[in-house]
This record gives sequence, C-alpha cells and structure tokens, in this order.
Amino acid sequence: MPRAVVCPNCLVELDIPEELAGQPVRCATCSTVFTPSQAAAAPVARPRRTLDRAESRNTALDEERPRRPRPKPSGAGRMLLIVGLVLGGGAFGLCCLGVFGLRVVTERLDDPVMQAYKSPDGQFEAVFPGPTTAAPLTLSDGTKMLGVAHSRRAMGKEFDTCSVRYFDLPKAPRTDAARDAVLASTAKAVVGPRAFDFAVDQEKTTVDGYPALEITAQDADPQIEMYARIVLADKRVYVVTYEGHNLDADSPRLKKFWAGFRVLKPDAAGDKAKGR
Repeated sequence: MPRAVVCPNCLVELDIPEELAGQPVRCATCSTVFTPSQAAAAPVARPRRTLDRAESRNTALDEERPRRPRPKPSGAGRMLLIVGLVLGGGAFGLCCLGVFGLRVVTERLDDPVMQAYKSPDGQFEAVFPGPTTAAPLTLSDGTKMLGVAHSRRAMGKEFDTCSVRYFDLPKAPRTDAARDAVLASTAKAVVGPRAFDFAVDQEKTTVDGYPALEITAQDADPQIEMYARIVLADKRVYVVTYEGHNLDADSPRLKKFWAGFRVLKPDAAGDKAKGR
C-alpha cells in the first residue's frame, strides 16, 4: 500500500510504496533524493517550498492569504481623538480671536473719540481722548508752566500722554528774531532734560496766525516719539505736546489733537496785532 510522504525540499506530497521505506528515492517534482523514512509523514494542506533570495516572489500566494483586519480605535481612543481636536480647534480660535482683538484695541487707541476742552480763562481750546487733569510743570530753566493733560494706559503700562501747558512772558517780543529766540529756548527747555535725543527735527510754522516751532523727538525706546508745538501768542507761550507708543505724524490721534487746539485770544496784557 502506498505511503504518503512529503518531499523535504519542495514539500510536495508523494505516494511511496511501503517496500521502498528506508531506501533513497527521487522526488518526481524537484528531483531531490531523500529517504522516505526521514521525510515528514504527515500530509500538508498545499505544497510549499522555501524561496531562494534570487527567486521572484509568487504574489498569487500573498493575494490568497486572508488580510488581518485593522484594529478599530477603542472608545477611549476615540474620546481622546475628539478631545484633542476640540482643544486644538479651541486654541486656534483663541489665537485668532486674540490677534483680532489686539488689532481692534490698537486701532481704537490710535483713533479715539476726542472730548472738547476750553480753558477757564477763555484763552484757548483743545481736544483730548478723555478727561483732563491739572498738569503744572517746571522746565529745566526754572520756568513754571500751568496747563492740563490726559494720559492713557494700555496692557498694564502708560500708552500715551497729551497736554497743553503755557507760561507768560514779562512782555511780548517785538521782533522776529526775539520771537524765534523765545521759541528755540522753550523747545530746548522742554526736550533737553528728557530721555529724548535732541537731534530732532524742528520746523517753523504758524498756529492761528501766531509763530510756532514744531519739533519731533525720538525716545531711547524706538517705539516712543514726542511731537510738540511751541506757539507764541503775544506774551503767552503755549507748549502743546503728544507723546506715546506707536505714534507717528500720520496717527489719527495726533492729527485730531493738532486740529483741536486753537488760540481763542491773546493774553490780556496785549493783543495779536500789537504783539506782531
């Protein structure tokens, strides 16, 4: 009776007569010589053989193999994924909201609604971003000035300050040279003792027909600048200043402040015509 054995080389099942057990036989498939008593007696489901490295792979066998299903995320894994997406989206939204909010705040700070102010003595009027407070100041040359100011804070620090201060001379200067000297000395006293570089831009101008000197000073902090107008209205000298962060000549707040200042009438001791 034939005996089922397996070729040790190609793993093909062979029927070998029992009388050949223990004798060398040749495989009809791969011609390998082997002894049936040393071969595997158990049949296999399908012929298989070891692949040599130089031999091409039989992809048909791979296609017939059942594919292991990919594990689905557990309930906890899905929950973690959802939480991660929610937190990531929330963080992104907060970031966008923060940038938008900062931009809105910055624009509002640079273009505030101005409040009108008129001096109690009726000499001048101005506009400020908020209520004013008395702001006397003594210049570096000892000159004492009176006036009002308004300061704003943003993000925990002082953002800007605008002010209108003045002092009166003993008498009104009568010549252009004398008026220029008063404007120059006042500008030096205003800017000199500050932390500003006095290598500033200065330009002669007029305000309501009165001679004036416009100056721009840069602080040690490059984000801070001061703009000032020194106005000589007969014997009264006005020092109109705006100083703050992110301030430049095109800032809406500065333009509004300049446009809102007006000399209503000269000092009672003289008048505009005589002073000039």
